[in-house]
This record gives sequence, C-alpha cells and structure tokens, in this order.
Amino acid sequence: MKNKHSRLNTIRVIISGQRMSNQDELLRQLLGLGYECTQATLSRDLKELEVTKEIVAGGECIYLLPDSPLRIA
Repeated sequence: MKNKHSRLNTIRVIISGQRMSNQDELLRQLLGLGYECTQATLSRDLKELEVTKEIVAGGECIYLLPDSPLRIA
C-alpha cells in the first residue's frame, strides 16, 4: 500500500504536468497508479497542498499548485 507522502508527491507531479480540471480526473489518475484513495481523501490532500482551481489563459479552469507559473497574480 502506498503511503500519504507518496500520494501527495504524485498529486504534485500530476497537477504540475497535466491540466486537471476536476477531482474525478485526478482520482482516476491516482487509482490507475495504484493508490487507494477516495474523493474525500483527495479533497483533503488538495487542501493540504494548497491547490486552487483557477482560470488560466484560454479560459480553462484547472488545478494549480501554489508555486505554479500559470498562476495569475
């Protein structure tokens, strides 16, 4: 079983490398990588990582990490 620290790092990698627009997409990615995770757990993880959902160039609404270069100041 993969631990929380590993899951959080994987979430960082996924969000920084792909445009994720909803938790269902992100949850499917995690499950596909072998993480046992629920939507509630994912929601808490996103809060802990200070992930926000913001509109970026082109009008798309995606998850961003606090240090993302896509973040609009």
